[in-house]
Amino acid sequence: PDSVYIMVGINDLNYGSRSVDDIYKYEKEFIEAVKSAVPAADIYVLSVLPVSQRFESSSKVKQANIDSLNNKFSENAASLGITYIDVASVYKDGSGYFGSGYDSLLWNKHVPHCFPTGSTPRRLRCGMGRTDYGRNKVN
Repeated sequence: PDSVYIMVGINDLNYGSRSVDDIYKYEKEFIEAVKSAVPAADIYVLSVLPVSQRFESSSKVKQANIDSLNNKFSENAASLGITYIDVASVYKDGSGYFGSGYDSLLWNKHVPHCFPTGSTPRRLRCGMGRTDYGRNKVN
């Protein structure tokens, strides 16, 4: 492939099985493995999405840890040889959490989806509605 997109999730943070540093180290090793397997591919790492205050209060995930992990990727993108894409900020409200005006059950209906498009990978295509991930298209 010409491009590889990696979206780091929050499972390790939620299960409490790894610290932010451990997750970053694991993902860094994964990125190196991808670079080794497809050396000509451009690698894009999308940020970990934010959580709501309600979700944070009932889980092990802390928004501060998500922000810390995202900052590690953002600050080290050049040395990792990746392009970091901050998708998280699109989903945050003024408090720094997942937008409180959105109902998680209506995620696909009300939250803008943003994905890289075109020849400039830092450009994002955002839209409301269901996303067809296979075609990178927004309805």
